[in-house]
Amino acid sequence: MSTTTAPDPTAPVYSTQGVARATGIPVTTILAWERRYGIPCPRRGQDGRRLYSERDVELLRAMRARTSEGVRAELAARELLAPGPATPVARPASPNLVPTDVDELRCLHCGEICGELLTQRGPLGHVTRLVLPSHAAIRPQVASLAGLRCGRCGGGLYREPLERRSLPQFTQPPSPVASSRGAA
Repeated sequence: MSTTTAPDPTAPVYSTQGVARATGIPVTTILAWERRYGIPCPRRGQDGRRLYSERDVELLRAMRARTSEGVRAELAARELLAPGPATPVARPASPNLVPTDVDELRCLHCGEICGELLTQRGPLGHVTRLVLPSHAAIRPQVASLAGLRCGRCGGGLYREPLERRSLPQFTQPPSPVASSRGAA
């Protein structure tokens, strides 16, 4: 009488390309999720290449399903990695996301990037915020949003449209300098 054992779901059997073919998820996305969120956590072969198990493939499929439902990747990864009850956990209400136009501020004279203007047109009306770059050692001169000047050379600034993002609704217009990233 021969006994067959069930295959070990944690045994590494797939290459990165194999997982991409099996799940339909691009290799770049798989590697980004691994780096950012720890999903999946493949073993390494003797040659240093990633080897994925059946469990890793299941996690990636679940991650793709959650993100396609509109759940942010970070939250989906936390849900999938969290040990806990099999019953669904009540999620906190998501913030009210509003389409936000993002314009880059550049100096007409020296070309320095002086920040970003985030503009929302929502229930509170037209709200604009200045976000200073965290790497900028030179801050723009701020009298008002209309009179911004380059902090490096004093030249005039122009707005260059970058993209449109969905960001949490601005609750109240802050002072132009108050909403800076990494202010020193």
